[in-house]
Amino acid sequence: NQGDHVVIRMQSLDTTHGIFLNTPWITINKLAPPGQEIAVEFDALQKGTYTIHCANALCSPRHGEMTITLTIQ
Repeated sequence: NQGDHVVIRMQSLDTTHGIFLNTPWITINKLAPPGQEIAVEFDALQKGTYTIHCANALCSPRHGEMTITLTIQ
């Protein structure tokens, strides 16, 4: 929900992946090396639907399919 503090935790098991989120109020670009967990934290300041992409364009031939939809109500 708008105003909530959001924590996204991610662990890559195979190769370096990451989290890339670009909104009018925040930009996050963080890589997750294999076997390591990363955490991304932010406050959900604006309602909307946003797409989180993998931050490593060289991770896989299926890189373009690696997305998460973030909805803030």
